[in-house]
Amino acid sequence: MEDDAPPLSQYLSSLYSMPEDVLQEGINLFRTVPLPKGAFLFREGMVCRELAFVQQGLLRAFSLREDGCELTSCFAMEHDFACDYNSFIHSVPASKSIQALEDCQLMVITHHNLQQLQDRYPAWQHMGRILADKEFIEKERWANRLRLDNAAERYQYILTAQPGLVNRVPVHQLASYLGMTTRTLSRARKALCRQP
Repeated sequence: MEDDAPPLSQYLSSLYSMPEDVLQEGINLFRTVPLPKGAFLFREGMVCRELAFVQQGLLRAFSLREDGCELTSCFAMEHDFACDYNSFIHSVPASKSIQALEDCQLMVITHHNLQQLQDRYPAWQHMGRILADKEFIEKERWANRLRLDNAAERYQYILTAQPGLVNRVPVHQLASYLGMTTRTLSRARKALCRQP
């Protein structure tokens, strides 16, 4: 894959090697969608009909509690995919909203087009399994961290695993993602600053 290839092509090629024509046929089914800061890819309760690849920008997935409090479940940065997978696959209302925290440039594919692509090409079925496995493993690791790590360890992990994220998101959203209050996040930051 050439260095000047689109980010989506580069990313997919880094995960799995498929014939260039098969890869390109799939890439052609994605369309470029600008999503301005503050706009929603979809809202909780709507059916998520598109899978989005972030070429540029930052998205946040969150759910609303009954009391109106927002619970951040993940962030999607450059070279991440984003959607509500249950809603996307089963055409049921989404359990979360996805909103742009920055101006974004996305590549999106509809569920229908992705299904046709996977039905036609085993290589795209395999790619789908690789992406699903990757997503599942990341979610399982994060769930374990939320259960087992203390606040400072979770914050340290984000600094290592997603460098730059802490400088791109508001503190209250980062705290929500880390499963803590903003006060606890502040203490975790101070504790790390005191370490030699």
